[in-house]
Amino acid sequence: MRNKLLRPSSVFLVDLLVDKEVRDHRRVTRAKRTTQEWRDMVDQIPEDRTIRRATDADYRYIGIDTTDLDVDGTVQRIKGAIPEVYAG
Repeated sequence: MRNKLLRPSSVFLVDLLVDKEVRDHRRVTRAKRTTQEWRDMVDQIPEDRTIRRATDADYRYIGIDTTDLDVDGTVQRIKGAIPEVYAG
């Protein structure tokens, strides 16, 4: 990806986290419908936690728990986590 950038840039990896119960509720109530079978299959995929612990990463990891947030609250947390991107 870096070789596609025209100039040196910072990379931020924003990981939106949510409790399973809330995630399932959001999946059921959103416009894009899913089946229980699909949700169960997706939940079987192991989470890659190495991105959180990488000490030699060339990106900044930002994990945001969205369990108690709506879309506006989530956006505000993202902006607060990387103010250098949203300054001005």
